[in-house]
Amino acid sequence: MTMKKRIKVWLIVAVVICNCFISSSCWDYTEFNNVIPVAGIAIDKDEHTGEYLLTLEVIQPTEDGNSIQSVVLEGRGKTVHGCFRETITTTGSMVSTRHAALYVIDKKIAEEGIIPVIDLVDRDVDVRSDMLVFVCEEKNAGDVFKKTKDLEEIISYQIVKTVQSQELSGRFLSTKLYEFVDELTREGISPTITNIYVGHTANDIVAKTKGTHVFKGDKVVGLLDGEETLYLTFIKGNEKLKTVFPISLSDETNVSLEMVGFSKKIKPYLVNDEINFDIKIDVNVLVSEIGGGEEDYLSKPGRYEIKRTAEKLLERNINKLIYKAQNDLKSDIFGFGEILKKKQPEYWKKTKEKWDAEFKLAKVNVDCEVHIRGSALKKNTIKVGK
Repeated sequence: MTMKKRIKVWLIVAVVICNCFISSSCWDYTEFNNVIPVAGIAIDKDEHTGEYLLTLEVIQPTEDGNSIQSVVLEGRGKTVHGCFRETITTTGSMVSTRHAALYVIDKKIAEEGIIPVIDLVDRDVDVRSDMLVFVCEEKNAGDVFKKTKDLEEIISYQIVKTVQSQELSGRFLSTKLYEFVDELTREGISPTITNIYVGHTANDIVAKTKGTHVFKGDKVVGLLDGEETLYLTFIKGNEKLKTVFPISLSDETNVSLEMVGFSKKIKPYLVNDEINFDIKIDVNVLVSEIGGGEEDYLSKPGRYEIKRTAEKLLERNINKLIYKAQNDLKSDIFGFGEILKKKQPEYWKKTKEKWDAEFKLAKVNVDCEVHIRGSALKKNTIKVGK
């Protein structure tokens, strides 16, 4: 046998051996049977004792063993890890966060400083770094897992599925654990986390996501509503955004525009040693609905009015959001400082220690251009026959 063939044989043997270990369903049988998988985590704080209150949604087999069910476990302690250990007294088994899909943090904890409750999950090798993170504005974050549900429904996975299906709506910015920690530790940008709240219906409690919590350092300093989050997306979010926003024209006709993507360019520059930012946003839309009116808004003059009305609306609301961030929140959620660091590094070195003051004084010029790419299946508006 030649040396080349011998090496080939040994490589095949090595692959087969490795595959046996990887593919075997029983390689860690004992460990699997002694742990309880966690689907979701929520953390609150006892106002009287200062202890953390942990709520876990865990997955367990039903009594007949034919299916799985969602069960809520609770624990308390001075540290998050202590809370996890305390759940053993209830279950008699360890819990595993390997399959945890989300982490819900009480707003009051986030206002005091979020680092103490994310250090464990960020440090623990057993936790998925792409786990979704939320801040809950309700009284108890753990209530997210206590809604009325079908026996086999796993609430945590349902929430993740809902978030994924609405991710391009623009009403919230989904935040993964590694993304939050990354933004928290970078210079020139303040992190954000999706807002989650518990909605009540006549017979049910439903977890819903809308809006964005804004951080300054590791503390929550404010909340953007769904509309404000949409305009934040134009500066910071996914350029594949697909959402619908309505505009009102001069004769009070309401028109719906369906976004089919956008692009942005942010350019920092100096004027008399003062920092300025030019933001150019190009938005592609379809005219999806025209609510009556006598005008032909799909004619050239009509399309121009739609275009200019939409551009003014976007510019006005993006400018309002920038003003709020600079003056009320005092938090650079847009990452202007980070852009400055990359494109004007010498100026950044001089200003990074006083970036809070510089950010507030920065002049931002927003220019939006809307491109109407079509009007769905119709080229004309509906006219009543005479």
